[in-house]
Parts: sequence; C-alpha cells; structure tokens
Amino acid sequence: MTHAQTLLPAPIVPLANAGSLDPDLVGPYLEIEVPASAALVPFARCILRVEGRTLQGAEVEWESADQLSEENAGDSLWFYCTKDLVESLRNGSATFSYTIASPDGSDVPAHSASLEVTVGELVAPEPLPPPEVGDLVSGIVDSTLPRLLVTVPASEASLAGAKVILALRTDTPPFLKALSQVLAVSPPGATRDITQETKRIAVALTPLPFVLRGYPARHDDQEVDASYEIVLPDGTTTLSSDSTTFRIGTPLRLEEPLIEEAIGDVLEVDSFTGDAHIATNPSEVVKAGCIYWAYVASEGDGEPVFYPVKLDGQVTQAEADSGLRIPIPRELLDLLPIGSTLRVQIAINLSGTDDPFDTVDFPEKTYTIAQAARVYWDLEDLQFEEITPIHVGETLSFPLLDVVFVAAKVSPASNQVAVEHFPYSSPGYYSGMVFYIGGPTGTATDNVVRIDFKRRWAKVRFGVTSVDAPLLLTWHSASGQTVQQTIPGGSPTAGHEAKCEMEDIDSVVLEAKDGIRLDCFELQR
Repeated sequence: MTHAQTLLPAPIVPLANAGSLDPDLVGPYLEIEVPASAALVPFARCILRVEGRTLQGAEVEWESADQLSEENAGDSLWFYCTKDLVESLRNGSATFSYTIASPDGSDVPAHSASLEVTVGELVAPEPLPPPEVGDLVSGIVDSTLPRLLVTVPASEASLAGAKVILALRTDTPPFLKALSQVLAVSPPGATRDITQETKRIAVALTPLPFVLRGYPARHDDQEVDASYEIVLPDGTTTLSSDSTTFRIGTPLRLEEPLIEEAIGDVLEVDSFTGDAHIATNPSEVVKAGCIYWAYVASEGDGEPVFYPVKLDGQVTQAEADSGLRIPIPRELLDLLPIGSTLRVQIAINLSGTDDPFDTVDFPEKTYTIAQAARVYWDLEDLQFEEITPIHVGETLSFPLLDVVFVAAKVSPASNQVAVEHFPYSSPGYYSGMVFYIGGPTGTATDNVVRIDFKRRWAKVRFGVTSVDAPLLLTWHSASGQTVQQTIPGGSPTAGHEAKCEMEDIDSVVLEAKDGIRLDCFELQR
C-alpha cells in the first residue's frame, strides 16, 4: 500500500470556525469527519484521536476506532465524541488527528495532518492589559538593580499552551541625542532598540513573570516602552496588549509625611485639642505652583473609609521652602474609632497641572488611633465670646465633649453661655478662661445641662463654681450605672471639684438652680 507514508488530510469538525470550537453549539455529540481518501480500503482500521488541554492545564486524551466494510470503503467516516468531553476542554485547546492501518497490518499506518482548535469563544480585552513593571518608584526603575521584573497579568487570553512574546523598546540615550544635535548626524542606534523574551503559559489564567538580568544597567537613563503579544494555542490568533512606559535611572524619592501630634506610630486623638497636622520635609522637586491632593484612610473592622483633607492644593513658596503642613480637622479626628488604623496619603503633580492621574506619591504613612491615658483641658485655647442666648435642645461642641441644654425651667429666654475670663482661682483651677452657663448676673435660673464625653473614661474631674444655689451632678456610665454628687453654692468665687471614678463614664447631668462656671477638665482612662 503506497499510501502508508502519505500525510493524510486533517479531520474535519463542521462546528469549528476559524480555529475555534464553541461548546455551546455542540449537541449531545460532536461530529468529526475523516475525509474520503484512497487509504480507506475495505477492512482498513481507522483510529481517531482527540488530545486536549483543560483550562487548568491538565491533559485529556480520547480515541475511537472503526473498521471499514466493503460497502463504505473509499467514503468518508464519521466519529462522535460526547459533549462532556468538549465541555471538559472549555477555554482550553484540542487537537484532532487519525491513523489508518492496512487490513493485514503489514504496512506502517498512515497518519493524518492535525486540526488544532481553541475550545470556547474567546472573550478577551481588546487590547490586553499592559504588563506590570516591578520595583517602580515614581515611574522609575533603579538602574543599580541586578534585574528587571516584568509580569504579564492574567487575562482571559491566558490559555494553557499559548505563547507570550514580551517586547521592551527603548529610545536613543539622551547623551547620544545631544551629540547628534551638535554634530548634525544621526547617532548610532538611532532606531529603537528592541528586546524580546518568549515564554509559554503552562497554567491558564495565571500571571507570567519575566526576569531580565542585567537589563537596568544596560539601559541606564533611558525610557522603556513595554508591551506583549499572546499567540493562542491554535497558532493563528495573536492578541496585543496596551503598553506601559517607565524610565531607568535614579528614582525620585520623597520622604514619608508625618503627623506632628503623633508619638511614634500612635496618634492619641484626645491628647491635644484642635486639628492635627500632616507635615512633609522640603524637597528639591516640590516647587511652588505644584498641585497636590491629600487623603487619610481609616481602617477598622469594615471597609476603609477615605477622607479628603486637601484637594487641588497649590504649593506656596513658603511650603516649597519649608514643607507642606496640612490640617486634619478635629471633626474628622473625633470620628476615628479607637484601635483603628489611619493611613496618610499625598499625591503631587510635579508639572504644575491639575491632572490627578499624572502624579507622584509620597510614601504612605500609617498610624494607630489610640485614646490618651490622661487628658487635661484648661480651656485656654478658647477665645473670649460675647454672652449669647441659648435655647433648649441646642448643643455646643468642643474637642473632648459636647454641652447639651436639656431643659430651662425659669426664664428660658434669658439663658446665656459665654467663654469668659474669671479672675479668681482655687488650687489647680480658674487660671483664666471658663464656661459660664446661666442667666445674667443676679438673675435666678433653673437649667438642666448634660455634658457628653466623646470617649469613655474611668476617672473625670473638673472645676465648678455655683454662684448661689447648690448644684446637683448625676454621672452616667455606658452600662447604665449612675453616681450623684452635690456641689455647694453660696459663693460666686469659691471653686469646687466635680469628680467621679466609674467604668466607662460617658456623660454627666448638671441641674443648676443658678449660674455656674466650669473649668479645667481632667480625663483619665
């Protein structure tokens, strides 16, 4: 049989189209045709083989045999494999082939050409995502590194057996460009230098790293454009990626920002009043006119919460000389849960435009939010305020506490509050500014005021003067416990100590029959 050494025509899969076989089009069975040929003589034995690779890279083999009769000799043969076999190869690849053996087995079996198909309709980004460059610092890879790491990210085109071709293109080095301008000649190597590396994907849908040893040193002070192509297992389909551009040289390094009020990596939000401040050291690359964005992110038990603290800020000349100083508002600090993590992030556009996508990031700094062991507030940071009418239901908010006016039983229209200077003092108290709550001097009043502490404390004390009548205090804990205390009246200048020791103190209610003055809060855990 002279046909024994002849490469026979490849099998035909009618449902395959342009090198792809969609499993969703297959019924209970997939039809495969062995084309009619002179090799199909009576009683010859035909063996059809299907060899494939699954999405996970596992190999699959299946075969079926048929012997020709005198009646169907010379005609095409049909084979049928199950839909389950095709499904097992979804998003993988399959190769179809067959052999024909002579009736008496005396000749070498004739082999067919192979039909290779991708199983599944390929849905891939157009173009593919760009490669990822390792060790980037502000868009620059350090030229002293021993190797360049470039990773092709996983995508739906990352099929087992696919070939990946990574291409790195570099421009003419700057010194050669300058030389060409002086000499008015084209520098050597004026065409772009291209470095290519090729690998095969062994496991589908996994990133593919490329390590290029010595590349950074050889391309110092050059801009690199990186991209890749994926040649699918069918050998006929090639997909291209977007490119990513970076430089090789000395990285731009900005110093991490700091919160001035923090101690090490801990920010005790109750240990100071007013705002906190993010500060950066001056840098030669941060010039007046640069635009920057600053955020803090709070991370507790749930998803991170991002708070912008400065958007589209423009660097002043003073900030360029001395560094940025960005306030974190007290209102935001009071929202941060104890034990949570606070991340400080600053991005700056060094070109002076307001494009937030063309920025350099300062190194991220992380702090732990903690409650101070002891806080002392003497009210001296408050400014004098004219006496102001106060109405029931109103709240005055301060860094450590809120003052809530619960009830005004007598002359509510004459109720007043003021931050005023109090010239009298007792040991440890009344050295300056105080709260005054009540009616005008000499006017009877009957107020109920509640002080809500913004954190829970184990020990609280503050100075208090009741102008004439006694003052009743009721301390409350988060668990529902209460403790009462009475402050004597009778002297407009005599100071007394309101104090309580109880677990998780969260508020105190003051029932005042006369005007009262409050000062010097000391809070302890």
